[in-house]
Amino acid sequence: MKVAFISILSNLEIRTEINSNSYAGMELIKAGANIRGYQDRQFMNSIGTFTFRGFMNKPCLYMNEEMAPEGSRLSQMTEGMIRVRGVVEYILLSLWLVKDNAVNADLIVSRSEDGHIIENKAKTTLSTSDGEFGSTQFSEQELKDSQRWFSLLGETAFGNGVEKRGMPGETTAFFHYIESDKLSPYHRADRFQRMLRFIALARSQSSLFAKITFYISALEAALSTSSSESDVQVTDSASRVLGNDSDERLQLTRIISTAYAFRSTYIHGSVHDQENFKNKMVPFESAAELADGMDSILRKMTKDFLTELNHVPALPEEEFSVWIKGFPG
Repeated sequence: MKVAFISILSNLEIRTEINSNSYAGMELIKAGANIRGYQDRQFMNSIGTFTFRGFMNKPCLYMNEEMAPEGSRLSQMTEGMIRVRGVVEYILLSLWLVKDNAVNADLIVSRSEDGHIIENKAKTTLSTSDGEFGSTQFSEQELKDSQRWFSLLGETAFGNGVEKRGMPGETTAFFHYIESDKLSPYHRADRFQRMLRFIALARSQSSLFAKITFYISALEAALSTSSSESDVQVTDSASRVLGNDSDERLQLTRIISTAYAFRSTYIHGSVHDQENFKNKMVPFESAAELADGMDSILRKMTKDFLTELNHVPALPEEEFSVWIKGFPG
């Protein structure tokens, strides 16, 4: 039995039809109207008229998958939906690695060839670094770049314990990674995975206060060596690892140290004191400017962990401590 999975994307603009861009077997389609066989009244009635109109005009991720002949159709579709939702979240993350955006997968629809339909709605809404929800245009090259990051995310997140299938465009599929609790990424919470979770929390906030707080938590998850490590130590580690020269390290120190002060002000409830708040923000003009700086820092940290530092997240804590303390800067 064949089952189709369609993820309707909001806040994404693409100029041309780019069917060749395949993320683990999911094709990015310019608009749902271009997917054959889904313009019928049954499909419209199932997802609702308003959602159907959005589907017809918005970009979509689309794939067909063959289900096993044995077993419950509903249970297989539900399990497939869970796997696809996980893959879609990584696709959204790969788009963020290209540039800041508020692209969301509001709804994923699964439809069997005999017309049975189930839905999965997103529990959170992602925003840009300044807490906005506008559309972002991606060029064909930027989408290809996101494919590369998606492939690297799959390799880093799931490692050798994944059943892999070669897909068009040299993209690797990992739809079968939830084979057991041991393979689930929630049970493999190395510092890279912990960092990604806090990044996801930051991106789901429209409040800049909460967003910056989670950005700092993500940085701590990536670089701290103990629960007693001070903000000065984390700031120093980040500036040494991410900064290419003294000027860049100084700028990183300014952003992160200000974000730490901002987080403390927010957590301890003193944001109502405007004078104190402005003092904490120096030298930045606004919270949005600071959030943008932290967003860029976490994007670079993620990219480094996926490329030249891809061995670091798997280091035992003792070895990581030696590595971070000995990093030149």
